Amino acid sequence: MTPNPLGKATLISPSGTITDNTPTYTWNAVKNATRYRLWVNDSTAENVIDQSYTADAVNCGDGTGECAVTPETVLADDTFEWWIQAQNDSGDGPWSDDGMFFTVDTSSE
Repeated sequence: MTPNPLGKATLISPSGTITDNTPTYTWNAVKNATRYRLWVNDSTAENVIDQSYTADAVNCGDGTGECAVTPETVLADDTFEWWIQAQNDSGDGPWSDDGMFFTVDTSSE
């Protein structure tokens, strides 16, 4: 079986300041990906989310369009950085380029 090389996911959102402490993470699908790993760090670089999802579960099982997931993890008011890694049976692809930053500020709701 010939490996299916994976590209990098392009992050879309969240970014900037948001008021939702359970945000939806959105990125562009990666061709040949069957799973995606979401990694989120807080402002102290401590990991707060490390979760893998099937491509079907994030609504991009055909390898096109936008993927989206809303983890149940409730985030504190803080600044976060997140990345996505595409995966398949041939292995793990590269992490998305520079992480995307966002700040949760529920006081402005």
